[in-house]
Amino acid sequence: MFGGFEKAIGAAPGGVSIFGNTTRHALVRFERSGDPWSGPTSPDTAGNGSLMRLAPVPLRYAGEPSDAIRLAGEHSRTTHGARTAVDACRYFAGLIVGALRGVDKSELLSSLFAPMPEVWEKSPLAPEIAEIASGSLSTQTAAGDSIDWLRRRYSGVGSVGISQ
Repeated sequence: MFGGFEKAIGAAPGGVSIFGNTTRHALVRFERSGDPWSGPTSPDTAGNGSLMRLAPVPLRYAGEPSDAIRLAGEHSRTTHGARTAVDACRYFAGLIVGALRGVDKSELLSSLFAPMPEVWEKSPLAPEIAEIASGSLSTQTAAGDSIDWLRRRYSGVGSVGISQ
């Protein structure tokens, strides 16, 4: 099934796959096991695929921040189960919910912003994501992973229409 799916809609013109390796592996695993959380959990599989398709989750659950954050993590696990990928989605969902609720840019960029009290104390972020959420954007990682992607989005909040 997966092979046919990719042949039907998963290849861009010229035969280039629209799926990254982590997503491809998760889809193959899902096809074989039926496990909806088929995303690999190894730290070296924390790609940015789940972050790139995250927006519908916090948009739908903006009025229910705890659900938005929880479901953002579950959403990631379908293809990207590494803790940093899951927590990058959780944190970015919190930022999106805050922005949708009209939170000022300065508050969104404050240390460990959360759209509801104590969310990160009750369900802590991975250390790498907590470091970014605390305002540290100076450490660089390999391009393309979820940590690098989140750093670039977090540092550019003001350039995507969110004003003070």
